Amino acid sequence: MRHVLSALNALPNTHAEEVQIGSARVVTDTTPGTIEHALATAGYPAVVESQVQ
Repeated sequence: MRHVLSALNALPNTHAEEVQIGSARVVTDTTPGTIEHALATAGYPAVVESQVQ
């Protein structure tokens, strides 16, 4: 979970509020595709399922 947290928090204007096995809650200005790419690059393929604005 630490690697996922690091990958998310490395993105500009992004803060991972909570990371659990299988899910994360993130506050960000970036796109879902950017999040998915960053996690896949870190070895953790992911799909952004919802967005709250």
